[in-house]
Amino acid sequence: MSPLKEVIDSIHAQVAKIEDDLKGTRDFAKEQMTIRKKAFSIIEDVFKRHDATALDTPVFELRDTLMGKYGEDSKLIYDLAYQVPDFKAVYVLTKLLDDLNIGDYEVKLNHRKLLDGMLEICGVPPEKFRTIYSSINKLDKQFFE
Repeated sequence: MSPLKEVIDSIHAQVAKIEDDLKGTRDFAKEQMTIRKKAFSIIEDVFKRHDATALDTPVFELRDTLMGKYGEDSKLIYDLAYQVPDFKAVYVLTKLLDDLNIGDYEVKLNHRKLLDGMLEICGVPPEKFRTIYSSINKLDKQFFE
């Protein structure tokens, strides 16, 4: 095998390894970038109107790295897995969807405290909440005319 062929094969192997490590990434075509830029412009505008601050972070960042760097209490880390969105977050989401002009949409909230409040207002005793939750959970699996 020629030295040039060995170098080329080595490069191909390295590229394949990098591609394996970066699963889930993709490139965007010119037409897609035009749409993305317009969408991001609208999104940035909505967030600015609602006093959001821009934050530029790397595309790839491990949570463990951030936690080690800034710590659990840092205001720079917002972990949606452990938050219940407040009204303002839902409001900003609807403004975004409106401004992006994507057509009709439906926002669904799954929040136990919201449901607790509605059941309480309706006069349902707390010991029946669990049974009602179970029934409500099954509703989306039923077909209605």
